[in-house]
Amino acid sequence: MFKNLFQQIKHRTRGQIAKPHEVAPQGIDREFRLLLQAYRRQLRAVAASGNPKGRLGKGRFAKRKSREIIRDNQKGKRFQLPKSLLIKSSFSEDALASGLYPKRKSEWIPILKRRYDKKYDQLVLRNFSFIDHPQNTLDQLAEILKFEGKAANAQLHFDDPYCVDVSAYLALAEMWPHMSKVFKGGRMEMPIQKVVETLKLKKDLSMRLKGLENVDDVWAFPKRSRRRAGTSTSVDRYLHPQSKEKVADEFCEALDEWLAAASEDEVCLAQGGKARLASIIGELLDNAERHSHPPGKDGGWSTAAFMARRLEGDRDVYRCHMGFLSVGSSIAESLARAPISIRAQVNKYTDRHRDCGISRDTLATLVALQDGITSDHAAAANQRGGIGLQEVLELVSALGVSSGTDKGPRMTIVSGSSCIRARAPYLHGTRTGEDEPRMQWFNSGNSPVQPPDASFVFDLESRFPGTIIGLTFVLSKDDLKAVLDAED
Repeated sequence: MFKNLFQQIKHRTRGQIAKPHEVAPQGIDREFRLLLQAYRRQLRAVAASGNPKGRLGKGRFAKRKSREIIRDNQKGKRFQLPKSLLIKSSFSEDALASGLYPKRKSEWIPILKRRYDKKYDQLVLRNFSFIDHPQNTLDQLAEILKFEGKAANAQLHFDDPYCVDVSAYLALAEMWPHMSKVFKGGRMEMPIQKVVETLKLKKDLSMRLKGLENVDDVWAFPKRSRRRAGTSTSVDRYLHPQSKEKVADEFCEALDEWLAAASEDEVCLAQGGKARLASIIGELLDNAERHSHPPGKDGGWSTAAFMARRLEGDRDVYRCHMGFLSVGSSIAESLARAPISIRAQVNKYTDRHRDCGISRDTLATLVALQDGITSDHAAAANQRGGIGLQEVLELVSALGVSSGTDKGPRMTIVSGSSCIRARAPYLHGTRTGEDEPRMQWFNSGNSPVQPPDASFVFDLESRFPGTIIGLTFVLSKDDLKAVLDAED
């Protein structure tokens, strides 16, 4: 009855009240407020008695009925939060996410307090690659976390034409399960969709790739991960078959398959090559376990790789991408716990170049690339270890041999606030003698006396909480055969 009365008043006054430009308090516009006032006057006028108590009761009644009208009006404008957002409605701590954006927890707004709008907030990723754009990629990951902490309805767009660095996607997949589900769809080119599908990142990134028809031109080594740092429970875990050894063997099989595809079955890995590659991958993952979580030497890691065939000009090009991720201590932080003899070498180098404009941590990270530098006390005592990164550089230089200037191997290491970009002319180390360690000091003389080239060894403006390695190279049938023929 009383709601009908309100509708009658609204109908009678339509067109008589000018549209306002301002909004009244509590989100009630001026027209609606005037209608409520007319509604309350009509209700109070119903009273026939002049009794003061009767008039007071009618006034309270009129206010109560008008409040019901306000509630009904607001219900019509209230948006329902998606179930997926409500399920992941509480803050989830994550070492990678909090390290990339230290203000994440303090600025995180509870889901039910966020302003929900049908219009999506938009976030665009471009040049999403640690290999070529390390600072930009760190900034974009931090921006994703800002959106996650404030938005209620957002879209994430991947505007690169190709995935050119798998390590950036590894980092995103690592932190995504701990984020609120605020992102719903977005743009993604088909070549990137193929990579996400074949690397099995679709589930980690909560994506549905409806338009994907085939992945014929992508050969993938899907994401492999070790459990999170410090979660091992077995006291004799080192006696069990190690996942890193299995992963290393599978990596060899994948690379052998890539070589066969790129060379039309004319080039493959020999048994010696497989053994060497397995040793390299195994040491990289072992370093991640031992050094990223020093208290228990029980760190976690993730790795993935793929080869994609792309038509560039009038020929097929086989581009390979590998990524390695560990969360926890940086390389420089790990070296701070190294044996005294190793720390002495690090301090000698960092002291010599303290005025070069590069931080001690980044200089220490460069020292760690040299053969024989390890933070493992047992390995240092037995004069072993500390060769993994030089081995990677040497292997990539051999496999990725290319006559094209834009197809040379590239590797970037981001650890803490340090960045080292290995590519021509500073790619792999050299020896001063047959039994001497390999050294790469990133300067024209390849000398520890000269400071490194600041275009290749530099500090970042923000910090990565651990170490991430991204590398890329091209497998070329003609170039590989030329090298093999020359060796014969």
